[in-house]
Amino acid sequence: MQERKLFTAQKYRQCCEIYEREKLQNLELYPGVRETLDKLKTFGLKLAIITDADRCHALSRLTRVELMDSFDILVAADMTGTKKPDPAHFLFALQALGIKPEESLVVGDSIRRDMVPARRLGFKTAYASYGDWRPAEEMDLCFDFRLNTFSDLLGYIETLNSFTP
Repeated sequence: MQERKLFTAQKYRQCCEIYEREKLQNLELYPGVRETLDKLKTFGLKLAIITDADRCHALSRLTRVELMDSFDILVAADMTGTKKPDPAHFLFALQALGIKPEESLVVGDSIRRDMVPARRLGFKTAYASYGDWRPAEEMDLCFDFRLNTFSDLLGYIETLNSFTP
C-alpha cells in the first residue's frame, strides 16, 4: 500500500479486518485433532493453549473450530505482555494450572519459540513438525519427541514413565 501511495490508517484497518475474517472462515483442523483432544481429556489431563495471538483472536479461532471446551486455560500475548520465546507464557500456564514443568508436556510447531524455551524450563517437549511452515530449523536435541501427525501425541503420552491412563 505504501509503495503505491495508497496507505491510510483506515484502509490498513480495513485490510486487517478482511484478512482476519478470511483467515477465520478458512480455518481447518489438522486430521485427528478433535479425537485426540477428546481422548486426552478422558485421561484427566489439564490442557492449555499458549499462543502469541491476542486473546480475542485466539478465542475466535477456538470457537470457530469448536474446541473451546477442550482446554482448561488459554494464555495469550495480551495476558502476559510478551511473546514466545519469553518464558512468561509457560510460567503463567503452570501457575494457573498448579503444576510443575517436569509434570508437563509442551506441544509446539516452532523449535525457537516453543521447544527451546520449554526445554529450558524443564518441560517434556513434542515438536509438531507437521505444523511448522518455516524453513527447517530442526535440531534433534531440542525436543523429546517428533509428531508427524497430531494423533502421534497419544502414543508419546503412553511412553512417559509417570503417565498411566
